[in-house]
Amino acid sequence: MQNRRNALSRFSSQLCATAGALLISFSAPVAYAAPDFTSMLSVGWQQEQQQWQTLNSEHFRIHFSQGQKALAQTSANIAEASFEKLSQELKWQPKGKIEVVLTDDYDISNGWATPLPFNQMRLFIAAPDAINSLEDNRSWLETLIVHELTHVIHLDKATAAPKNIRQYFGRLPLLFPNAYQPSWFTEGLAVHKETDFENGFGRGQSSYYHMLMRSEVARGSQSLEQVNVGGKQWPLGENYLYGSFFMQYFADTYSEAQLQQLIDSYSRNIIPFWLNPTARKVTGKDYPELWSEFQQWLDNKFAPQIAALNAKAHKNQQLTFDGLSNQPIQSDGNKLYFIENDGNSPLQLVEWQQGKQRSLVKLRSQGYFDVDNRFGVIIAQTLPSADNRFYSDLYLFRDGRLQAITDKARYREARWTANGRLIARSNISGESQLDWLDADGQKLATLWRGTTDEVLGEFDVHPTEKRLVAAIKRKGHSWGLEQFNIDTKQWQPLVNSAAIESQPKYSADGESVFFSADYQGIYNLQKISLKDQKITQISQVASGAFYPVQTEDQQLYYSQYTANGFDFFKLDEDVDIIQQPAAEASFAINFPVAATEQTDYSPWPSLSPRWWLPLIISDEVSSSYGVTTSGQDALGQHSYAIAASVDVKNEQFSGNLIYGYSNKYLASYSRSLDYYDINDVVEAIQAEDTLQLIRLNLINAFNDDFGVHLGASYQKEKDSYHRNDASRRSAETKTGLLGVAFTYNNSEQYLNSISTSWGRKVNLVIETNEAIESDFSGEVISYDWQEFFNLPYNQVLALRSFGSWGSDRPDPLTLGGTTSDASSLLFGRNEYALRGYDDNQFVGDRLQVNTIEWRFPITTIERSWNIYPIGLQEINGSLFVDSGAVWNRTNYSRNYDGDYFTGAGAELETVISIGFGLALPFKLGYAHGFDSQYGEDKIYLTIGQQF
Repeated sequence: MQNRRNALSRFSSQLCATAGALLISFSAPVAYAAPDFTSMLSVGWQQEQQQWQTLNSEHFRIHFSQGQKALAQTSANIAEASFEKLSQELKWQPKGKIEVVLTDDYDISNGWATPLPFNQMRLFIAAPDAINSLEDNRSWLETLIVHELTHVIHLDKATAAPKNIRQYFGRLPLLFPNAYQPSWFTEGLAVHKETDFENGFGRGQSSYYHMLMRSEVARGSQSLEQVNVGGKQWPLGENYLYGSFFMQYFADTYSEAQLQQLIDSYSRNIIPFWLNPTARKVTGKDYPELWSEFQQWLDNKFAPQIAALNAKAHKNQQLTFDGLSNQPIQSDGNKLYFIENDGNSPLQLVEWQQGKQRSLVKLRSQGYFDVDNRFGVIIAQTLPSADNRFYSDLYLFRDGRLQAITDKARYREARWTANGRLIARSNISGESQLDWLDADGQKLATLWRGTTDEVLGEFDVHPTEKRLVAAIKRKGHSWGLEQFNIDTKQWQPLVNSAAIESQPKYSADGESVFFSADYQGIYNLQKISLKDQKITQISQVASGAFYPVQTEDQQLYYSQYTANGFDFFKLDEDVDIIQQPAAEASFAINFPVAATEQTDYSPWPSLSPRWWLPLIISDEVSSSYGVTTSGQDALGQHSYAIAASVDVKNEQFSGNLIYGYSNKYLASYSRSLDYYDINDVVEAIQAEDTLQLIRLNLINAFNDDFGVHLGASYQKEKDSYHRNDASRRSAETKTGLLGVAFTYNNSEQYLNSISTSWGRKVNLVIETNEAIESDFSGEVISYDWQEFFNLPYNQVLALRSFGSWGSDRPDPLTLGGTTSDASSLLFGRNEYALRGYDDNQFVGDRLQVNTIEWRFPITTIERSWNIYPIGLQEINGSLFVDSGAVWNRTNYSRNYDGDYFTGAGAELETVISIGFGLALPFKLGYAHGFDSQYGEDKIYLTIGQQF
């Protein structure tokens, strides 16, 4: 009798799981997936008295929390005005309303947009408060909305065949041609549209972006193959940078009209990544030719600037050589302090003096900090939490110990005062605020609170503690410097020009303020005298100079941009150029008031399915017809995926349903069929029904590294058809489990890491067969302990011990093979890997496995193949030893009870870039099992890391 799993059952299960990965994994990571219980798409968990509202305008539904009505109306005004402009420029108007969510869940400035499963935008209302490429805006909401709305309209656009097919199948991902091109094109276009070249706003014309690109040209601009893949190379976000300048080159060399023709032509493609034919149709050249032309355009634009700047630049002593991100340097008057981020190891707070540096404490996030020898180091760290928020809090490092002193207070920066108190700034619901805190982080009073039109940036406290100086951006103005009188609580302008002034720092004697400004389009260090308001340029660099700090001996140190990022320098001599910055003319920020109507939020308008796909599979014994679809609501809290089919030949149903609520609840049901036939005549059909209910993040603690989760599952297997008694397969079997899981994960992976590089992952799962009807009995206790040690040169030593202990008569545990559900399942795991042995070679009711693995990089490539959607990022290797044993108190007719079996081998990992964004690690492995009876030589290929 031949057994064959119904192909459509298997396919629908895989398709449903894929839809779950695309939708539910964001809002409820397929709930038995163990490692990361946070969510990208879901808004933060509902807080006490929090209510979501919706503002309906002509083309948008804008969702917001109470207290943000004014922001929602402003967003509607900007969105409607931008929609009219962008839809005309891009020659496309999406059908239906665009879902927009204003979220204050993140203490970072960002946003995202997607056309799937419906057109939606997520706007992080926290405005940028530092020089990081986003600072050059007329208003944050305008820049953000224009950028994300460009994505929505551009990616939604489809004509000809894709548009026609959408009428029948809805919003199938394959019917969005503009989504299938390099991210440098889509992001470059969005940056191009956000940039107002005439009035001088947006990244495309900013001094910061020009600094980045000058440095790229100086060392040799990146090839098309490099930018296609991206990866770990500096500058991070090169797709935005190169894409933005490519759009400028194209509009300059050809025209804005031809750029639109390129978009129009590509929007007709039914074949994904049909890039070169489209480019040739519009320009007569393919993309490699255009990119070479673009590189020459960059050289022509920037080479004269580079030569002129280098000719007059003053060289200063470089103190660090790590590069990467821009963070301030601080001083206690004598020694220097900074956060070291070399991309290869944990973040470290470092003390530097006379060329010698000492690591003080490991950190988990970069942020602002302040040093006082009497009170310690106060550090702001922004960390993710299980409730889908990303808040900044203050940590005190003193006496060798780092301790959080605030909990979700959202302070981004704090400064010590002489009496040991703190002045701290936050930004909540788009409003900046200054607070007095005691040394334990308790709020004493509010000094100042701004409006949503005022953004407070970095600040410093005067040695007398009677005032502070801050970078501040007010409505209709660029970034400028103002002093705040702490007694009168009044602001007084210090300097505000047409340029961007930021990063103020009082001199050691308190008589001057050092700062960075982009006068003449180059960020250099400046000094303003508090007596006569005279501004003097004190650095002359070819790239950019930031974050000045002066020690008690009057020596000045600062951060300078290099081709590898930002490093710290000693200013050897002042250039003393008197500055007379151009006076700023205030600018208007006015948009027509959009007609709106406010209602309570409801998930139903966005929750309905937006696409469907028929499932048709037929073979000798069955003919199955079905459908699959998925959906979510605008807040990302509810998400689901469905695949269902009917075998009309045998009148059998199979399918899958997954529903998730945020990253808290998940429910799934599946039914699969196994067919048994003789000479294509069905003798029996066995159905397996599985129901799972999961409650994630029931309890969280220790910075949410620790979590408690609940799970229940019920599985029933029986004959749904047998031709006669002789063809009956087996009696009905039932498996019911109720479990609790305890998880801990403080592991980290760094920019240049080849895998998880540091930390610990621990899962402890306790399940019982006694709470739910089951043919098995007793309890099962499973553990999984993983340790990672970061070694020099991005090598990793990974240790793992996992096992399972069953009492009475549990569902059998199996050991053997190259893959293990222990790597992905939290509940109901019973298959464990032991490389060098056959799949499920050993069976028992208890098992234990230990693994040691040395992982090492071989080479980094980070290149695509031409303009095609495939590339190679890196090649890594590993050597491993596995050793495991199975104990069999229940009779499974095996005679290896308690014996340890060992396997060893090597793996070659090739990380392949697919579709210009998806990085898939393919592993080719060899394993040798040392046992003479069961061991074998195995060659295998897997996708993804085992742990």
